Amino acid sequence: MNFNDLLSSRYSCRKFAPTALEKETIDQLLQAGRLAPSACNAQPYFFYAVGPESMARLDECRKWYGAPNMILGCIDTEDYGWQRESDGAVFSSFDIGLAMSQMALKATELNLGSCFIASFDPEQIKRILGLPEYHMPYIALVLGHAQMGPNDNHYLRQSPDKLYSLMP
Repeated sequence: MNFNDLLSSRYSCRKFAPTALEKETIDQLLQAGRLAPSACNAQPYFFYAVGPESMARLDECRKWYGAPNMILGCIDTEDYGWQRESDGAVFSSFDIGLAMSQMALKATELNLGSCFIASFDPEQIKRILGLPEYHMPYIALVLGHAQMGPNDNHYLRQSPDKLYSLMP
């Protein structure tokens, strides 16, 4: 699959088959995130590969569209990574977004469905999974074999003039 096809075929899947992903597949996804760029290569995050047993425990937080697996991206609160000197901006959320995006694209390349989810209580997830205090759940990427294609919203995009300008 060429890169443009990969970009245009990735969508937020909201219905998954119950079949868990194999360890080798999870390893490929995590490797894609590990290779992502981060500001000053700080990599201020940690990932948890969550399987079906833990997903079932997490159902008390919210429903996960029936996904059998998740990669939970956590910000390392003991080391927020690079901070811009001029205004103090912290780049950990940008860095984790880059890594998670690469994992979502890898999932698409592997013909898997994925969906980013941020609507959860981080403290509740931390408690249920027994995560260390300094790993703050930030974004979830639920994964599995898709049982439905993209909805109509997938094809809606802002016009170029609303999103960018070319400057001489």
